[in-house]
Amino acid sequence: MSDNKSNKWSEGLRFCQFQKNNSYHSGIKQSPFEVLFGRKVQLGLTLSALPENILKTLNSENDLEQAILSLELINYELTETEINEDNILEQVSTASKNNILEQASIASESVLE
Repeated sequence: MSDNKSNKWSEGLRFCQFQKNNSYHSGIKQSPFEVLFGRKVQLGLTLSALPENILKTLNSENDLEQAILSLELINYELTETEINEDNILEQVSTASKNNILEQASIASESVLE
């Protein structure tokens, strides 16, 4: 607290609680966090949705921002591709239906004659 020149001791409580919950406890042979959640605690970007191979290449905040922008661009392009594919499928489906209806109409006319 004195290192940060802060008089607000309550702001430091969450860090104390985190340390206490992640410290090894000899009675239960693991940390309280591990007992409760069944795994070791993960911090920082390891919890993000970024792939591990990208996380290993990050060296600065700018690298992180670029990685996020790249992933957003890829997701946008994939969404656009899906929309275009849906439109093409809809057009093909409509054309197929029209063709089938036309053939059925021709067949029914020839039966009636």
